[in-house]
Amino acid sequence: MKILDINMGCPVKKIVKSEAGSALMKNEKLAAEIIKSVVNSVPIPVTLKIRLGWDNEHLNAPNIFYNGHHPLYGNLCQNIHLFFLFFFLFQK
Repeated sequence: MKILDINMGCPVKKIVKSEAGSALMKNEKLAAEIIKSVVNSVPIPVTLKIRLGWDNEHLNAPNIFYNGHHPLYGNLCQNIHLFFLFFFLFQK
């Protein structure tokens, strides 16, 4: 089975320095747009690895998926169909 994995959990310095990996958690709107775009663009299942948040003060993973009252973004990823979602239960 072919799948495509989005990794928003990587804390490696050289990845985070280029605003990729877990650094995407700092921009909820961009993270949601990437997830939606990938899921809607490929014909194979998409999985996502994500952390609870960027750091202890920003545990924002739920905002990306379930926060229906976000003042700017609404329900960011509410209606996307991920094949599997992995949560790292820690921050960067």
